[in-house]
Amino acid sequence: MTPENLQTDDALRPVDSALAEFLGRQFPDASAAQCQLAALVSRQLGDGHLCLPIKMLEEHAAAHGLPQASSAELLENNPLLAADGSRPLVVDRDSVYLHRYWQLETDIAASIRQRCAREVLSGPDLAQPLSRLFPKEEEHALHGATNWQKLACALAGRSRFGIITGGPGTGKTTTVVKLLALHQMLAQKEGRQLTIRLAAPTGKAAARLSESISGAFERLRLAGLDDALIGAIPHEAITLHRLLGSQRDSRHFRHNARQPLMADLVVVDEASMIDIDMMAALLDALPDDCTLVLVGDKDQLESVEAGAIMGDLCRDADEVAYSADTLAFLEQAGCEIREKPAALGAPLLSQHTVKLRKSWRAADAEHILDLATAVNSQRTDKANALFDGQGLKRRGMTGSDHVAAELFDGPSGLAALLKLIDQNRPAEQADSADIDRWAQLALNHLKHQQLLSPLRSGPAGVEALNARIRRQVIGRGLATEHPDHPFFEGEPLLVTKNLYEPGVMNGDMGLVLDHPVHGLRVAFDDGLNGVRWILPELLEAFVQGGYAITVHQSQGSEYRRVILLLPDRFSPVLSKELVYTAITRASRQFVLLEMNPDVFNAAVKHRSPRYSNLASRLHDDWSE
Repeated sequence: MTPENLQTDDALRPVDSALAEFLGRQFPDASAAQCQLAALVSRQLGDGHLCLPIKMLEEHAAAHGLPQASSAELLENNPLLAADGSRPLVVDRDSVYLHRYWQLETDIAASIRQRCAREVLSGPDLAQPLSRLFPKEEEHALHGATNWQKLACALAGRSRFGIITGGPGTGKTTTVVKLLALHQMLAQKEGRQLTIRLAAPTGKAAARLSESISGAFERLRLAGLDDALIGAIPHEAITLHRLLGSQRDSRHFRHNARQPLMADLVVVDEASMIDIDMMAALLDALPDDCTLVLVGDKDQLESVEAGAIMGDLCRDADEVAYSADTLAFLEQAGCEIREKPAALGAPLLSQHTVKLRKSWRAADAEHILDLATAVNSQRTDKANALFDGQGLKRRGMTGSDHVAAELFDGPSGLAALLKLIDQNRPAEQADSADIDRWAQLALNHLKHQQLLSPLRSGPAGVEALNARIRRQVIGRGLATEHPDHPFFEGEPLLVTKNLYEPGVMNGDMGLVLDHPVHGLRVAFDDGLNGVRWILPELLEAFVQGGYAITVHQSQGSEYRRVILLLPDRFSPVLSKELVYTAITRASRQFVLLEMNPDVFNAAVKHRSPRYSNLASRLHDDWSE
């Protein structure tokens, strides 16, 4: 941990103060300052941290109105504190936790250690099926470089836990499909068929995974795999909430240690979005003989809620930190590593983690990768020099409304979308298939472009942007307000809550369309090349405008063109992780709109670490 970089908001939340007051009543022998310590630790959760480093106590106490409280006064003889988890606050690893989050962190670490210890397959078991999935022609195409995708499949089959990470275009989905084929191939050899479940944190990410996997099946056929094997590979992903059986108005799930999932292999994509509560629930629900594989980009933004699970688990992923046993296993599996192993020992998780390092993106997308790499390495000079080259634009906001110009004009713009809706409108007598095709055409166009902002509120926040763009759509005569509905045709809407009855999830993007038969409806892509039509009244309280969404809300999505609007001044929410995430949503073009050119550089130079001890628990408690 690096507490010196800790970013906090000086204001305690009502829930933080309420906790201090409650504990004061429950523990009357605790001083006011000692109860306030609980409020300080609780406030950390609001910033995504799981704990408060002890070396930061005095700074935080002063910032929240306790200038006279030293660390000793807050910690010594504090009846709220214990190191064994028997009190509301826990001191562990030079940090203070609320008991619940200390328990979650220690349980997750214990569960992962146990899964890593359960070796399933040996290197020789994997050699022949891996050679089928990764033929010599593919190896030759690498020109002697390490085949990281092959390594990822091998290590993900070694035990009951695996991690596959990598940046944009490195072939994570291709690797997942081959991993699924590998597991089914081995099971069919024994006369079995595995139950495989695919999931992602949001509906949007699940739909994208489903689409990507379906598109990869043809490559398996070209590799000579038979249809029976390919047919045994699932192509539909669902949300983690749906996988675990979310229960209404509860943080509990239907599946847990008492009622585990029926699954032999669970693969979770976009794992950087998983918070600590969801990770604990997922591990709790998996049977002991089920393999869990997490997939995602470790450098993206952390989860909205507390924790940075993927970042913690991938702490050493940039290094080639494999032990002698792991190297021997890989050699027996037919995998060769050309890179020299790092001299940092052999941490536990490194033996179960592969970082995909080669980008397979087309040449017309290399600029996106170059910019993302420069931002991720915090090279502001390199990043600035790349702009206004192929597919990268940077525009100041002085003098004119560049948001409108970028958003409305061009083949991906709003004007083109609304024209497409009108020109392809089905006749009243059209059948349902024709109507669905029309809606799908419009929904696909909606994916071409997206305006992103780091903020919810303020002049550059999505609330103000959506209101302004909505007025401009009407003012330009591109749409007309509906007399009986709060929405109008052509308006994109982002779902903000999981809604199981109508069948849409938090993060799903819909489009308001005038159905030729039923009138105004919101159309959603159902992820299976179909359309789900929903009454606007059912969604009114659970959607926001979709013209502009936050960078967090964009995770799990890909657009041909991304427009990022930065505010006029720096704030701690801006970070290199946020800028990197925004850039990597784009596949063809990235546009930066800014009010102050210094803000971009400040954001790239700022990291947003989250404080936990999950990585150190796994590293220190068990290393090879």
